[in-house]
Amino acid sequence: MSSETLAGASEGMGVPAELVQRSAQARANADGIGVDEVLTAWSGGATITPAAPPAAREPIPEPGPAIEAPPAVAETAPQTAPTASPAAEPAIVIGAPSAVVVLEAPAPPASPVLKGRRESPVAVLAAAVGLFLVALLFAFVLPALDATPQLPPPSGLSALGLQGREIYVAEGCWYCHTQQVRPIVTDANLGPVTQPELLASFAPDTLGIQRIGPDLAHAGSREPTNDAQWLTAFLTEQSSVREASLQPGYGYLSEADVAALVQYLLESR
Repeated sequence: MSSETLAGASEGMGVPAELVQRSAQARANADGIGVDEVLTAWSGGATITPAAPPAAREPIPEPGPAIEAPPAVAETAPQTAPTASPAAEPAIVIGAPSAVVVLEAPAPPASPVLKGRRESPVAVLAAAVGLFLVALLFAFVLPALDATPQLPPPSGLSALGLQGREIYVAEGCWYCHTQQVRPIVTDANLGPVTQPELLASFAPDTLGIQRIGPDLAHAGSREPTNDAQWLTAFLTEQSSVREASLQPGYGYLSEADVAALVQYLLESR
């Protein structure tokens, strides 16, 4: 930058030379030209022609990751793209037109097919029969195999007397007769009072619930119920004694059952 040009521009513009110099430098940097050209134009010289801006450079794309085609699916065909079947997935084309690499998308995995197993009718029938047999085993067989003996309570009765007690209970004799002497005045002539420790020797039904006829706890210890012939006739034959009472007859029983019933009454002492 010459001092003459700066002085001429400062004089022509009426602005201090220092300010003109700064302005000219800024204008020259903006237009891409020399400072002298700017000062010459400001001092009355040629017109300023800005320099043409440099052509913009196209950005160079950064190389992306290389995609290699699997050997099993990669195909190379010059200038020609393969024709995809309607059911195939869209293909990915990589490379220049002179060498096209086609990547086929992997086919979706096949859905699993569930296959049922047919059961044999014979097996189903066998299973049902097996369950039925198991139910029978628990319902009938196992209870019958219980090794715990079902002993009757101690009674002091003979085998025939125990059989007679079963007939006594089955015929409902205990509805009208009791077999327990209470420690009260009305039972004083019936015999010894029945002790609590002796109650276990009586069947629960023979104790009775009400007393319409005489108590039979000690029938074998007093007259006339201590006579086997009298008891047999009273229970099976018509007699003036039974007709005067409400005692029903048991003539429909067999001789063996009558004998067992009479034996039970004789052993009730």
